[in-house]
Amino acid sequence: MSRYYVGLDDGYFSLSLKRRGFKHSTVLVSVIVDHTLRPIYTSSRIVHVDALDAMNAASSLALEALDVVGRVDLVLLDGVTYAGFNIVDPRRLFALHSIPVATVFRHELDLDKIYRALRNHFSDWRYRFEVVKSVYERSSTMRFPNNTAIRVACFGKPLRSCLAEIRNITVWYPNPEPLRLADIMASAIGKKLFELQRKSRKR
Repeated sequence: MSRYYVGLDDGYFSLSLKRRGFKHSTVLVSVIVDHTLRPIYTSSRIVHVDALDAMNAASSLALEALDVVGRVDLVLLDGVTYAGFNIVDPRRLFALHSIPVATVFRHELDLDKIYRALRNHFSDWRYRFEVVKSVYERSSTMRFPNNTAIRVACFGKPLRSCLAEIRNITVWYPNPEPLRLADIMASAIGKKLFELQRKSRKR
């Protein structure tokens, strides 16, 4: 029986324009791969920089994946912050759809720095920070043969089996293939979308 994995990643957005208050958006892209790591379906949703619409977008993409393949063995998230500090809560995503979710942190987080940034710029900083902190503190380190490492937090699946599945679907260390493909597609689409927004702003 085929197994199906979904990677979710966001596209390009401009940090410099964000700092100057330019309201813009990017994309959240999903890529479904089967157990052979062959991509079989992709979709996307618009998300707004520093808003709180990434959770709904992720939920919609997860439901679409279920419609396409009938069953999803694991959804992989690239952290919990998308499009700046737009939040996807893996605990809620699992609770909504009963699909196992793994949050992958490819870099160590400086929680103190994130805390200060959120507190200084968001009225709802407590919610955003709670999600980041609780998920990150639940994560475990996973090492690959080339000695690179990621941190992984799993929801809806035992940690050991979750890590084993991630190892099986990782070819280019340390990025699991569904996330690697989602990153490539989201980056390309996000850059095109940003150029359109920038041109529209100049008119």
